This record gives sequence, structure tokens and C-alpha cells, in this order.
Amino acid sequence: MKKRNVFLILILLLLAIVAGCGETYDKEAFEEVRKYSDAIIPAIDETSYNYDVWRNEPTDENLQLLKKSIEKINQVNKELWTETLENEKEIEKWSIKMTQGQQSWVIEGKELFPALFDTMDHSDFLAVVVLEEIDKNKNNIDTKKIKYAIDDANESASKLRKILYNK
Repeated sequence: MKKRNVFLILILLLLAIVAGCGETYDKEAFEEVRKYSDAIIPAIDETSYNYDVWRNEPTDENLQLLKKSIEKINQVNKELWTETLENEKEIEKWSIKMTQGQQSWVIEGKELFPALFDTMDHSDFLAVVVLEEIDKNKNNIDTKKIKYAIDDANESASKLRKILYNK
């Protein structure tokens, strides 16, 4: 009888150890990360595209399209960036195994958090720069300043895209 109890305890301990070796992350918080990323990455891409269109054909209509895409970035940052996404200590603990088709990769929180935060920060800066230039300097917009901000936002979004989607 004692051997049986000891054997059962050993099996339960082994199962607890194996279960503890799985993925470590907050699923609800990760969904917030995905929701934010799924919105901000395309918004940055759209802004970059609309900027290129406006630079090639600087009409008021194209400038309004650029402004509209910036407003989308502001909306995403306002509505989807939450305190959960600012929890560096929690996110950096995450390790998430992802699969898509035949591909698999691991998202490490220590890589995810800086990419996520930089994307928010750079997209916010981009929005400020573009709106400031449009509002204050409509006839003499500093395109180098905007291009610098777009390049930073694109680089951050690319890093985030690579980490989350392996693309």
C-alpha cells in the first residue's frame, strides 16, 4: 500500500513538473498585444503608402489621405494601447510557441516588449510630426522630418511583425 502511494505521488509530481515546463504567458494579455499589433502595423503601412503617394503627387486630396491615415494611428494608440501592454516585467517573462502552417517559432517576451513599445512610441511620434507639419507648415512641409519619423515607425513595425508573425 505504501509503495502504491509513493508511486502515485511520484507520478503526480512528474506530471506537475511536465505541466510547468509549458508556455509561460498571460493569454488574455497576449490577445491584447495581437489586437493592438493587428491594427497598428497596417495603419503604419497605410501611412507610409499615403506619404509616398502625396510626395509623388502633392495634392490637397493626397494630403488629406495622409492626414486620415495619421488619425487612424492616433485612434489605434488611444483605443488599443492599454496598461497591460506597458507591463514590461510581465511581458518579458513570456515564452510563446507559435505555429503557422509548416512554420513554428517562439516569441520571447524580452524581444516582444521592446518591439511593441517602440512601435507605439514611433507611431505616436509619426502622428505628432505629420499633424504638426500639416497644421503649421501646410505650404512648406518638412518632408525630411516626416520621412525620418516614417522610417522609424516602419522599422519598429517590421520588427514587431517579424516577432509576432515570423514575416
